[in-house]
Amino acid sequence: MFSLGCRYVSKAAAKTQVEFDYDGPLMKTTVPGPRSQELTKQLGDIQNVGAVNFFCNYEESRGNYLVDVDGNRMLDIYTQISSIPIGESECHTLQKNTKK
Repeated sequence: MFSLGCRYVSKAAAKTQVEFDYDGPLMKTTVPGPRSQELTKQLGDIQNVGAVNFFCNYEESRGNYLVDVDGNRMLDIYTQISSIPIGESECHTLQKNTKK
């Protein structure tokens, strides 16, 4: 089920094969970009958006790179620290946790 150099992806996910092919950051707009600003405004109609900086596109994000809905690719130096307890699925991390 797990092997080195891969990332486990749920069978329910849109993409089952994840390739780590990004060679660096790529900024197409300022952050937040126009699409993130539009989504922030929509979300602001129903909840507080004070902590929202941009919206991620997780289908396009790879490895240590986050891609936002505007196509900006950013190095995630904080590894989404608040998401780790509920969403980390790096294969070697899963292997270590399941062998205990």
